[in-house]
Amino acid sequence: MMAAITITMLIGKLIFGPEYEISQHEQLEMLSAYSQWQIRVLVFIIAVVIAPVLEEMIFRGLFQTVIRSLLETRSSGLEGRNYAWIAIFMSSGLFSIVHGNVPHWPALFLLGICLGYAYEKSGSLFRPIFIHAFFNAVTILFVLLKV
Repeated sequence: MMAAITITMLIGKLIFGPEYEISQHEQLEMLSAYSQWQIRVLVFIIAVVIAPVLEEMIFRGLFQTVIRSLLETRSSGLEGRNYAWIAIFMSSGLFSIVHGNVPHWPALFLLGICLGYAYEKSGSLFRPIFIHAFFNAVTILFVLLKV
């Protein structure tokens, strides 16, 4: 993830100049702007509990599974394992695009690939939900600690 963010920053600086910065996610900006503990708790619950569960159900549980199943039913001689990777890449692309913030797309795409692989490897949504929640929690903690 850090490599994807670093590469995105380097490319952004090459294209847009040395002052280029990746904008912070709206919820993280809210954490920085407001010091009320109620807002921070609400953002934490949404980002660490609700979003990972809903997003993993949609992107891994629904999209990735449906894409893999459709490809397997229209088999053209590739092994099923290859279909899983195509489904992982396609659902990761959708995951990135839906998050909206273009400079974040490379890092989100890489996160989506990790989550998709975790889903395929475990056969369960619990692993990608946990990884997603952990990633969001660490990101929020860095913002709160101003790291």
